[in-house]
Amino acid sequence: MLNRHFTISCLLLLLSVVATGCVTHQKSATLKSSHPLEKSNVRYSEEKVGIASWYGPKLYGRKTASGERFTKHAFTCAHKTLPFGTRLEVTNLYNNKSVEVIVNDRGPYIGRRVIDLSYAAAKEIDLLKTGTAKVAIRQITPTTSEVEKILSEMKRKESPEVTNVSLDER
Repeated sequence: MLNRHFTISCLLLLLSVVATGCVTHQKSATLKSSHPLEKSNVRYSEEKVGIASWYGPKLYGRKTASGERFTKHAFTCAHKTLPFGTRLEVTNLYNNKSVEVIVNDRGPYIGRRVIDLSYAAAKEIDLLKTGTAKVAIRQITPTTSEVEKILSEMKRKESPEVTNVSLDER
């Protein structure tokens, strides 16, 4: 059982690395709609609550900590410790609006803030006017069936990064 969990964890890590390496600033802007995870095919981590802010006007076009170019139109965020490529669901606790974002930068470095959202993500949850808000953050992890589906799609596109990847080692 432990070996199966280890294998799945390694494959999820591999998928995150491959997905992060394939993302450019143009793809990041449409990531929200290009690879949506169906709610029934994901697991959520324990909820963490903290203060979110948004950033971007002065950073537009600059490289993020992950190496991607920052664009305010992407559904991305900065987090101090989570790996690049991690998918998060961020919910504004004042209005219950949620957005899915991908970690591609480091920060925030002001006060006790736990996450910085891009302009697009902040707009989605009505954070622009207030500038900060109390949010709930949950890490989104695809289930094994969702990982298999994504790998299958990537194999069909003949992506050399995943041609030898298999989940059959259970």
